[in-house]
Amino acid sequence: MQQLADRRPSVQTVQLREKHKISRASTPYIHEFTSQAIDKGAPTTLTYVINKNSEVYVQDDLGNIVHKSHAQEQKGDKTYRPVDLHSVNRNSALTKGVQLDGKSKSHAQGLSRDEFPYASTMQGGTDSYWAYVPATEQSTQGGQLAALYKRILKDAVDPDFDVELD
Repeated sequence: MQQLADRRPSVQTVQLREKHKISRASTPYIHEFTSQAIDKGAPTTLTYVINKNSEVYVQDDLGNIVHKSHAQEQKGDKTYRPVDLHSVNRNSALTKGVQLDGKSKSHAQGLSRDEFPYASTMQGGTDSYWAYVPATEQSTQGGQLAALYKRILKDAVDPDFDVELD
């Protein structure tokens, strides 16, 4: 019996990467926008930024994000506070990223700017794409991403995940 057990092939555990699916049915504007970003070269494998604290940037009382060295050079009454990397990436994406042609090209009531790759990822920031999408869709996607990030943190798995369009 032992000889048979010794000949049995060993089973290796394969850890699958988490997936974030973007549904055309529940978030059609975000689906279209993300599809356009991917077509322009945006990555579909993203890395969640677990350690959110920025060592390089700070934010002033008006919400402006600046490099710490710039803040130290400034004299005056401005006060600065720590800022998280998600905010740095989002600010960079929305000010320097490329706006894509979506169904809506300008802000209107009920719309919100969405970026891809997400500000909460290492790939987010200056090279991101953005578009106006319905705030309700952004809220739906935000909940899905929050659940994904909780799984990543809880399971201490690889912070990489794949974005899939369905």
